Amino acid sequence: MRIRKAGRDDAAAIAKISVDTWRATYKGIVSQAFLDQMSYQERTNKWKQKLIDPKMFSYIAETENGEAVGYANGGVVRGEASEKLAELYAIYILPDYQRIGLGERLLKPMVRTCIDHSFDQMVVWVLEGNKAALFYKALGAETYDQDTIELAGEKLNLFGYKFKNLNVLLGNLT
Repeated sequence: MRIRKAGRDDAAAIAKISVDTWRATYKGIVSQAFLDQMSYQERTNKWKQKLIDPKMFSYIAETENGEAVGYANGGVVRGEASEKLAELYAIYILPDYQRIGLGERLLKPMVRTCIDHSFDQMVVWVLEGNKAALFYKALGAETYDQDTIELAGEKLNLFGYKFKNLNVLLGNLT
């Protein structure tokens, strides 16, 4: 498995991972109508813009034959004014590649990049019912905040977790 910085040419691969992972991870959590209407093309167009944003860092995981199977992205925290607080926007890994350490391998360069950009803490938001919360807690994230989000007319709970020291987190990653 290879982890590398993602570029604009990776937009379609990241969009596919995003849609496929959402459909698998959020089945029973998010309305099926919302999951069904997700579009590879729409996501690709969004990712083409996201991947040129200098305030966002993105990494992609590929198999030895070059198949993209996961990604992580993050950067400046959304909704708060803080020079020291980064946000992990997402780690998505195709179901067949989960639980083999890829999440930590994707998180590691993200954390390094955040440290290099003078961030010392990081938050991540998780939809209620998403088992990824266990991953973040196992790495030392603490409960940070709670919010709601509306998707397809349905209000869903979000839970925020914070890594209070990125150097410690980096040391905890394999």
